[in-house]
Amino acid sequence: MKNTDKTEILYNNIVIEKKENEPERSMMREHYHDFYELYFFLGDRMRYFVSGTAYDVRRGGLVFVDKFTYHRTTYREANKERVVLFFRDELFDAFSDKAPILAALAALSENVMLNFDAGATARIEELTLRLIEEYERGEGMMTVLLFAELLLTIARYIASPALLPSKAEGGENAVRVAEVIAYINTHYGEKVSLSSLSDLVFVDKFYFCHIFKRITGMTVVEFINGKRLNEAKRLLLTTDRRVGDIAAAVGFANQNHFNTLFRQTYGKTPTEFRSERKSL
Repeated sequence: MKNTDKTEILYNNIVIEKKENEPERSMMREHYHDFYELYFFLGDRMRYFVSGTAYDVRRGGLVFVDKFTYHRTTYREANKERVVLFFRDELFDAFSDKAPILAALAALSENVMLNFDAGATARIEELTLRLIEEYERGEGMMTVLLFAELLLTIARYIASPALLPSKAEGGENAVRVAEVIAYINTHYGEKVSLSSLSDLVFVDKFYFCHIFKRITGMTVVEFINGKRLNEAKRLLLTTDRRVGDIAAAVGFANQNHFNTLFRQTYGKTPTEFRSERKSL
């Protein structure tokens, strides 16, 4: 499959990636983007983390990530094969009647994690592989038509007995971690300490760090910094606020520390990032 840059979605409104068994084990930072993601897993087992909730995904599982929704992945087994489709609403602008597509997207957004019976899963895989072939050939309209068929097919299965029960990973510790993530997502601009977070869920600080890393694949500090950096990116692109003001707004007490982390994570300074993205 050809190598793609997700900035391509800014121009073509769709990017399709078929990934097999790359060396990396997971998506290193929780992040969001301003387009949809449809993830079709063909490997053995992985964990998809969406908005503070962990989903255990097996072969044939589908995950739908809405726009501006925080998510990340962690792979548990050697077989990590998957197909990932990134797309925008504008992909379907050529359709005179978009109501069925919008209804399909609404059905998907209500079901983050989807499992279907063997027959439905096989049909979804067949459509997905056909879609990849047309995308690789550069057949733009055929790609859009097949993708629309795929979305409508999934929506039809959601409303049928083919839909199997799916649930987030349970347990008391998963609930604790989800509660802490919800807190971080609304208080990242404030001073947040390990002690205050562990106190929030009434567990020992060291035990809390252990369960947080086991469930999310990240340390607490990595998660907090990732959230702050993502919010900083958003402010850099959507406001004209000074870099120092943005650093303080997202919770960094020291601008130099913010600049260093931003460059380590994204390969450029905040000022360079803003200038490059605004010039697109």
